Amino acid sequence: MSAYRTRLLRGECRYTVARVYENRRIKGAKVSRYTYQVQGKRYEDKQEVDWLGGWRPLGSRWYVRFAVPDPDIHEHPGRPVPDSVTQVPPAGWARLPPTSEQVAEAAAKVRADSLAAVAPTPPTPAPAPTPAPAHPDSPVFLK
Repeated sequence: MSAYRTRLLRGECRYTVARVYENRRIKGAKVSRYTYQVQGKRYEDKQEVDWLGGWRPLGSRWYVRFAVPDPDIHEHPGRPVPDSVTQVPPAGWARLPPTSEQVAEAAAKVRADSLAAVAPTPPTPAPAPTPAPAHPDSPVFLK
């Protein structure tokens, strides 16, 4: 990786979605070609995928992290885009959107926290009555 590329990827970056449109062999290596858009401009690239276990499925969507000053400089976090993501902001996201599992976990935590906040507190039991002192004329007192 060049110093320029490294410096840009350490700076301000955003995320967008790339779509695989072609798989082919180039000099014996398996390569997936993909496109992504930033602010309406289309970018294309390829990724050697032998080390990833093979080609990416055609039409599959993957997150791409790109440098804001030069969106042509990018890298792959290796995370597929879930079907629940239907719209991509033109400038991308500042952070990766949460996975559906993370959304479900967060919702469960919010539900648990809200139930704990509204759950009634059990009433404190009334103290046991103390027996009245015996009257001096009673047989208990005389013993």
